[in-house]
Amino acid sequence: MMIIGCDLHTRYQQIAMLDTETGELVAAAPKQETKPLVAGAYAGRGVTFVVANTANSKGLSGPFQTISGNVGGGQGASVSLSFDHNGTFVFQVTLGPGLGVSGWAVTTNTKAGCAGGSACE
Repeated sequence: MMIIGCDLHTRYQQIAMLDTETGELVAAAPKQETKPLVAGAYAGRGVTFVVANTANSKGLSGPFQTISGNVGGGQGASVSLSFDHNGTFVFQVTLGPGLGVSGWAVTTNTKAGCAGGSACE
């Protein structure tokens, strides 16, 4: 099983992946290729669900276009979609308390590599 975590913000993004069968652990912080387009303000927290169609850590290498939207008034939701020109995507939804409305878009270029001395293929 592959566990992928994404922490995407307008100023900093971080991606981590663990393959529970092989023990491969990958962490990456994508470099922003363009100035982000940001509108609104939102603060929230919650549980995040992530779906991605990558088979290994190399699939997380960019560049990726990321589009995100947030809305909340007590209960909130955040939706983020990252995709590249090869059809690879990472989709995440966060549900929980939140307040405000915001959206942003940015192009990032991730350099995926192994973390903790694990062997990447």
